[in-house]
Amino acid sequence: MDPYHTNNYPNRSTTLPQKTKNRRHLGIILIFAILLFTIAGMSLVGSFKGLESNINTRNQAQQQDADLNTAIALKNAEIKKLSDPSFFAKYARGAFSFSQPDEKVFLAPGLNGSVSP
Repeated sequence: MDPYHTNNYPNRSTTLPQKTKNRRHLGIILIFAILLFTIAGMSLVGSFKGLESNINTRNQAQQQDADLNTAIALKNAEIKKLSDPSFFAKYARGAFSFSQPDEKVFLAPGLNGSVSP
């Protein structure tokens, strides 16, 4: 008798279909896992884009806030200057050509006569 052709493995025929079933289950589980990780990855990418958009919006808001604070500081300085009587008189003379009773106003050519506050 040839030892290679004998039926030493009686359960071999019954275990082969069982392995095939297990492999099918593993394949289905693998496909499900790939699908799950793909969906999770797409969700993370969407969240990252939303976060990046929020960061850009925050940076723009901070820049606008800084610009507005600068504008407020300039306006407050102008208000402070306008409360000074000597500056107010100079401003009225330059911008509106007002003069005191004993003064004469001469306009120089090339000058628009405006005074910035």
